[in-house]
Order: sequence, then structure tokens, then C-alpha cells
Amino acid sequence: MASPLKVLVVDDVPTNLLVIKGYIRKIDDIEISDFIDPAAALSWCHTNTPDLILLDYLMPGIDGAEFIRRFRELPTSKDVPIVVVTGDESREALYKTLEAGANDFLRKPVDHDELVARVHNMLVLRTHYLKLTQLNVELEDANLELHRKNQDMKNLLSLESRQIDQLRLTEDLENANAQLSQKNADLLTLSQRLSRYLSPQIYDALFSGKGENSLQPQRKKLTILFADIVGFTEATDSMDPEDLASFLSAYFTEMSKIALGQGATIDKYMGDALMLFFGDPQSRGMQEDAISAVRTGLAMQKRLQRLRMEWRDAGIEKPFQMRVGINTGYCAVGNFGSEYRADYTIIGGQVNLASRLQGIARPGDVIISYETYAFVKDKFLCEAHEPVTVKGIAHPVQTYRVIGAYDEMEPEESVIWDERDGFKLVVNLDKLSEKDVEYVVSSLIQAATKADKRRQKT
Repeated sequence: MASPLKVLVVDDVPTNLLVIKGYIRKIDDIEISDFIDPAAALSWCHTNTPDLILLDYLMPGIDGAEFIRRFRELPTSKDVPIVVVTGDESREALYKTLEAGANDFLRKPVDHDELVARVHNMLVLRTHYLKLTQLNVELEDANLELHRKNQDMKNLLSLESRQIDQLRLTEDLENANAQLSQKNADLLTLSQRLSRYLSPQIYDALFSGKGENSLQPQRKKLTILFADIVGFTEATDSMDPEDLASFLSAYFTEMSKIALGQGATIDKYMGDALMLFFGDPQSRGMQEDAISAVRTGLAMQKRLQRLRMEWRDAGIEKPFQMRVGINTGYCAVGNFGSEYRADYTIIGGQVNLASRLQGIARPGDVIISYETYAFVKDKFLCEAHEPVTVKGIAHPVQTYRVIGAYDEMEPEESVIWDERDGFKLVVNLDKLSEKDVEYVVSSLIQAATKADKRRQKT
């Protein structure tokens, strides 16, 4: 039976230690060690190798960044993931810990589901890494053994009984080749399992021979989408873990199919939330990326309606609803982390704005910023809302609710839309007063009269 994975928790506030340990103690096959004193924790690491560290940033004597630097100097620390859990919201704390060698960053108060999900994913990757390391050692041993047998064959060929010995060595070589084939098959299986933890575009870049150069951090204009289930935690408190896992798997599978079909990069799953971005590492152009993001949001809402009926038939009394927020702007995108472990993700204020838009959306709505609206207004009917004040943004933000795509609206609906070269018509009957209707009719008659005169001349 495999030994449990060691999780080290370091926080100078005893209450925080109790909360974090309470959140993660139900994860299977882990052994938790906790310290209030960071110096004592470092001393413990000299004789123990943790598989994951959950670390506070603001601590007396040795802060989080210094702790990471000292820990990374230990010979056994190279591939141990470190997650900084802190109430410090400054960018300085983020940059210092990432530069020192942290792999992830969570802000307090930490969400239970998000913490458990990230710890679980980190431990799964750690387990696969340990297995991969062992397979590499075995593969190197097999190669050395093969080299020795090849040398033996050369020596035996000079002997009078070389034909008999050659047959024996051939059999040994076949066995060695069979072992190598099995090792290669094991490595292939492991790489396929690892692919579930990476977005397809990132997996292709890493395993297709393109290398990591295309994934280096850069500043780029992207469209970001956040989707979140309304009231998820309260609604699932009474669900069994197996039922909850099955439900989330089905939900994320359906939403991910839609996103990948539109060219999205799946950044991460956070409890019941989903974060996507469009425009890197593959882009169709900024406008098409924004259009794809809005199509994704509408398609996800439409698919959720069908899932709601299936869940209701399965006995879920109040099936869930979803909110979607979309924003377009410049972000830092690429590999962030350390030489020991990195994540391909996006960072910046525009990411936070997309998350805030999702938070103010009504259940069932897709809310977009003006920057996204400017790219998609010719393809989608949108309803302008009053500017809203959003946490972390200094100025009011103009938002729009996406009603639907012009090319998918039924003829009997209240929107009249048509477009040709040199001609575009968009009329929303629900928004017109009686006087407005008279103006529209008059304008259309004038346009038709001018067009008919032009036609008669030609």
C-alpha cells in the first residue's frame, strides 16, 4: 500500500491552521503536518520531504517569500508544489512569492471548494510526477542492461560457439525490447492521463515538439469568460460526494465541449466556476475571438437549459442556473511560476473585471463589457445597462446584456435584422414607441424610394 502524501501547513495564526486543516483533512491518503513557527517548519523539512506546502505570506521573522527561497535550497525540494494562502492583496506579495518559487496563490478568506479542488489537483499531479520519475529510472536501468547485453554479443561473436550464443542473446534482446516497449506504453498512458490536467492547446504545445518558447509570458489582448453556478454551495451541501462529483463532471464536460469547439483555452476549474480565455496560444483575430467568446456564453446557457430538465427528471428539485461575464482587454499570458513548476494562465485587471461582471449578472444572463461589445455589436443584439461601479475598478463600467445572435433569431421575434453589402437593418420593435415606429416607417419609405430611383436609372 502506497504511503500517504505529506501536506505541510504553515501559518502563524492558530485559527487559520485549524480552518485550513479542517478543509483538507477529508482528502484521501494525506498526512498533515502544521507549524505556527516558519523556522520550525524549515527545520522539519531538513528531515522530511513534503508533497505539498500550504503557506501564509505575512509571518513574523521569516515571511512567505523568504521561506520559499530557503526551502528551494534543499536538495529534495525541486518538484514540491507550494501554494501561498494569504490575506495580502498586493501585487508585490504575488510577484515576490512567484519569483521565489511558489506555484499558486490563493487569497483569504479562502473558499472551501476552491482550496480542496486545488489541493486535490496538486496532489494528483505530484503522484503522477513521482510515478513518471520512477518509470524514467527503470527505463534508464533497462537501457544500461541493453547496452551491456549488446557488448556481450560483440564479445561472444568472436567465440567458436557464437551462433548458439547469438541465438541466446537475440532472445535476451527481444525480451529487453519487449520491456522497453512496455515502458514506452506506460509513459504514453501516463502522458494521456496528464493531458486531462492541461488545456488541449497547452498539451499540444508541450508534447508535439513545439517546446515552451511559444508559452513564454507576453502582453496580449484577450477575451476572458467566467461562468459560475448560482447558489451551488447551498444547493449541494446535502449531496453525497459521489453524486456531487458525478454532477460536476457532467456539467464541466458539457461546458468544456462547447468552449473547445469555439477555440477557447480552458484556464481552470474553481469549485463550480469555469474560467476561459480566447486569443492565446491560438487566435482567430481579436474580433473573432470576442465573437467566439460570446457565442460560447450563449451556447453554455442554452445547453444548461437542457441539463436542467435532465437534472429535474433525475430528482434534483431546484436545478441550477448559471451567470456568465465576458470582458476584452490586455493581459499578461503565459507560463507563470518557477523552474520547478509553472501554470499557463492569465494575470491582470481585465481578468478581475470579467470575474466581477459574472458576479453582477442575473441568473441565466450573459453580461459583457463595452470593450467586448465594440467587437460583437454587429453580430449580436445587446441591451445596454446603466454603468455600474465594480470593486477594484476606479471608474463606472458600461455593461450590456446579450440577448441573442442576429443570425439565429426567429422571423416572428420582435427584432428585424438583415444585412448585405452596402445595406444593414436592425429594428427592435419592443423598444420603439408609437412615434418611433412612424419615424422608422418614414425612413424606410424614403430609403426605398431613393433605391428605386437609382435602380430605374441603371
